[in-house]
Parts: sequence; C-alpha cells; structure tokens
Amino acid sequence: MAKVAIQGEPGSYSEETALRALGEGILIVPLRTLEEVFQSLARGDVDGAVIPVENSRAGTVVGALELLAEYPFPVLGEWELPVHHCLLALPGERLEAIHTVYSHPQALAQCRQFLTQLNVRQEPWYDTAGSARFIAERRLEGVAAVASRHAASLYGLEVLAENIEDAPDNVTRFYFLGLPPKATRTRGGGRTVFVFSTPDEPGALVRCLLPFAKAGINLMKLESRPNRRAPFSYTFYGVVTQTRSHPACAEALNEVARTATFFRILGSYEV
Repeated sequence: MAKVAIQGEPGSYSEETALRALGEGILIVPLRTLEEVFQSLARGDVDGAVIPVENSRAGTVVGALELLAEYPFPVLGEWELPVHHCLLALPGERLEAIHTVYSHPQALAQCRQFLTQLNVRQEPWYDTAGSARFIAERRLEGVAAVASRHAASLYGLEVLAENIEDAPDNVTRFYFLGLPPKATRTRGGGRTVFVFSTPDEPGALVRCLLPFAKAGINLMKLESRPNRRAPFSYTFYGVVTQTRSHPACAEALNEVARTATFFRILGSYEV
C-alpha cells in the first residue's frame, strides 16, 4: 500500500484530493506543515505527496513554490478540487454566538465576505480540518472552524452554515509528487512547470518570455517570489499549457535556459 503525505489532518481537502485522484488503496500520512511533507518524501518515509499550490480566489499557497524549487521532486500531475467551505462548531452552538473562527489562512481568505459580515475574530490555523479537531478536542464554546462537511462528521461538530466561500467557483489546484494521479480533473491539454532567474538588467524578463510567444504557446501563470539566497532578488515561476515533449515547447524552454541565469523544469505532464 502506497504511503502518501499530505499537509493537514484527516478531513482536509488535501486528503480528499489524494483519495479521489489516487484511489482508496493508499495510506494517508498527515503532517502539520508543507516543509514536513517534503522532508518526509526526501527521507523515503512516504512514496508520494499531494500538496496545494494555488486557489482560484486566494492565490498561491505560501511556501509551496519555494519548496518545489528547493527539493528535487518533479511534479507528476495536478488535480483541481472544487472547494465548498462550511462553518463548524460544537453541537448546540448558535451562529449569532460565534465570536472567533479558526482555519487555514487560505480558507479564511476564501470566506472573507461571510466572516466580515459575521463580525468575528479570525485566527489562522495550520489546517482546515485541524482547526475543527482543535475545537472539538478543547470543547471551545463560541468558536467555529472553516472546514469541510466531512470534517464535521469526523470530529463530531455541527454545520452552522455551508457554502460560505465568497465565490461558487472556488477551486484549489494540487500537485502530485512521487506518484502521478490515476485520473485528472483539469481543463485539458498539457502543462510544464518551471522556475528561472534573470540577469538584473532591463529587458531580461522579456527575453525569457518571448520564446513562448514566438512558438504560440500560452504562458498561463507567471509569478515572482523572493530569492532566499540573495536579498531583494527574485525567482520566477512559470506554467505553460504544453508538455516539454512538444518540439516547439522544448525549443522555447531551451532558449529560456540559455538566457536565464538559473533555470529548472519542475514538472511536465499531460492533463
């Protein structure tokens, strides 16, 4: 039975994604942080990992891109999970009595409008399901969690409100490391994920991006992140809608590699 690491507790959206995409015949290994997930994979404690990388509304998951660049594990596939949040509390609690809400910062951001109207204190927690477990174990009154309906059933909580996300098309993208998904749930086509740095001079970024335009390849994502090794320098993360096996894409990637001061392909796969 394959061991698969996730960040979060049973009942988390990462667990749901792993089970849907890899099948029920896996052993979920819940860990507290994304760093622990990568470390576990590096030690060989697990066979694969499922990590969230970005949300359609709240953006990139903090730390995910940096860890992908730091560790040598290729991205083998992705999965897009529609996320519908619930507000969970101890049995018997009333919505108007809630004064504090715990959840992962991404989940809190995805439910900003609802929580603002509720006029509650928002407390970041390491995981959605973990916040539900925390409330259940501590028997916290007047406190709620933003998590899944499944988490409510696992930890004996009641659903005070459901579908509280700001947008009905709330979707989180997950990457698969070590084990590819048996099925996909994306928009079709191919993906190549890469990371690069440019010379600190005018036009350097444009020169790295032009090869994709010339090849007619769509650059669907480009994001800069601080470079951990050099203050006030930046690393760029890109995703194009084609695999590196496509000749035009391969040539464009090679041209970027020749222009950039640092370049690495993080993954290339069919979706």
